[in-house]
Amino acid sequence: MTSAFQSQSLSHRISRNTVGIFAFRGASFAVNLLLVPISLSYLGTTQYGVWITIASVANWVGFFDFGLGNGLRNRLSESLATEDFVRSRGYLSSAYFALGVMAIVLTGGMLLASHLLDWIVLLNAPSAMRDDLAWVAASVFGFLGLRLGLGLVNSLLYADQRPALVSLLDVLGSLLSFASVYAISRNTQHSIILFGIASSYGPAVVLLVASVILFSTRYRKIAPHYRMFRRDLSSEMIFLGAKFFVLQVVGVVLFATTSVMIAHLFGPDEVAVYAVAFRYYALPMTGFNMLLVPYWSAYTQAFAIGEFEWIRSSIHRLRGYLWWLLLLLLLMMFFAEDIYTVWIKTEVGLPGALSVALVLYVLISSWCNIHVNLINGVGKLNLQIVFALSSVVLFIPLSYVLSTKIILGGAGIVAAICIVLLPACILWPIQSSKLLRGTASGIWGA
Repeated sequence: MTSAFQSQSLSHRISRNTVGIFAFRGASFAVNLLLVPISLSYLGTTQYGVWITIASVANWVGFFDFGLGNGLRNRLSESLATEDFVRSRGYLSSAYFALGVMAIVLTGGMLLASHLLDWIVLLNAPSAMRDDLAWVAASVFGFLGLRLGLGLVNSLLYADQRPALVSLLDVLGSLLSFASVYAISRNTQHSIILFGIASSYGPAVVLLVASVILFSTRYRKIAPHYRMFRRDLSSEMIFLGAKFFVLQVVGVVLFATTSVMIAHLFGPDEVAVYAVAFRYYALPMTGFNMLLVPYWSAYTQAFAIGEFEWIRSSIHRLRGYLWWLLLLLLLMMFFAEDIYTVWIKTEVGLPGALSVALVLYVLISSWCNIHVNLINGVGKLNLQIVFALSSVVLFIPLSYVLSTKIILGGAGIVAAICIVLLPACILWPIQSSKLLRGTASGIWGA
């Protein structure tokens, strides 16, 4: 196979998957947008703010697979490329066993914590919600544990360069949850417990059904089995996954705690304001991230076979798309009030400072993600780990000062995220360049 043919094949698969990702993730995002006014109408501003806070923590903990998902993705991508099905099955079996044990322990701990924590104090919620919040958290974390254990099927699809199928599963889960929430909003009395169940079970059910179908058909040769568990393969993935795990923990601290901090400092109503604004400006960021999704595993393969020029041209092309992203964000800011009025149909009161902070966050995050995809794909994570840990130390005090002393409200916390991410805008392009030139040594290449 010639180098030119390999590059053409990589580009073709990325183009095909990108179309599918845009279609399915676009549908999923549209469903989630439609869910906002229904949820606000059903719960009211205060209960919706409380729900968003709990759900945001659960969503980020949902990526909390101890790094095994990403470790499996990288290693499985290599074994599938060489059609080593025995090794692929060993990787899958070992990962499912290890993550299954971890998911059971983690879920048990979360269920216990949901009944021991004082949610009223933590979320600054009305005291009348005390009994309901414990059961809401328990239902959310219960379905989260199931989703966490079954989520490795997504790592398999990513490794096999089929991210569009992952997006299809996402939209099916969103549709199931949306249909359930819509049904209870029409036919029952208001209950945040019932709302939590209806909103949470869809993705877990879809992953369960998809796993049964895929491992009975296309991936039957590599279907996980307890007899195929191998300690050496498990250790190999855990070693790589541990690095991803540290980055996942930092992601939880930086993003999942945002809603908690806003609720604690300013109350649930302010969380609702932040959540509406974030979903609005997350639209173009989601679109841009759709472009990036197929590149991780493609970079893994391209780097292994020496297709460095193809990687460079891909990064250059993706950088150019940022100008279109900036233009779209400016237009969204200009028409924000009109769009909010049509979309939400209720008075939320969205401050301009929050919009500016979110626009900056989207631009910084998108620039960094262009280069992080390559770094993650080749598993050179040590510099990211050092940077991430340093960012956490700075983020919490900085967000408190900015949100309470300088830029009041959620805008200050988002601004703190932007500030701690700024150095990464320089570091990741430098590391990417060093990796492609073969000059990455020390922490740059580890």
